[in-house]
Amino acid sequence: GTGSGILSGLTFHAPLYNSDYFKSYTGAQSSYFGHLAGANHSSNDTFNLGVGWKAMGVGSLSGSALKNTAIGCVSLAYIESGQGDTENTAVGYSSQYYMAEGRWNTSMGSKSLQGNLFTIGVGSTGNTVIGYGANSANTQGSYNTSLGTGVAKSNTTGDYNITIGAYAHVETA
Repeated sequence: GTGSGILSGLTFHAPLYNSDYFKSYTGAQSSYFGHLAGANHSSNDTFNLGVGWKAMGVGSLSGSALKNTAIGCVSLAYIESGQGDTENTAVGYSSQYYMAEGRWNTSMGSKSLQGNLFTIGVGSTGNTVIGYGANSANTQGSYNTSLGTGVAKSNTTGDYNITIGAYAHVETA
């Protein structure tokens, strides 16, 4: 059919509205747009926005992921609800992909602050990252500022680093 529903002045055709491509949880004030975005949402996950295929859609989201924004396919995909998962902003394909338990992180750029498969469940706090692949290996590093393509891509656990420039890296002791 071609029925429609109204949301914020926008018209959605019946196959999209309240389907696998669009979900809105009014009790939890969360919305997800894209196939499997927010797929594992629970009623305690509040004030979240996921846009893109599997954005916030792989992790368990079992209870307290709060105030997160994921824009881009598989951005914040593995976010869960463990120790915090609050106020993260991920923009770009696979941005903060494996960030399961992080808070106050801001990343912009494809594969920025991506993490890795072997550390799902480990989180970072307070990172600001801009650039393709910037700080992409970070698993536990906190309060880092990275700006540039591929910058700090080998920093996994370092804290309080400022790294600027394409492919600039953090020295390890």
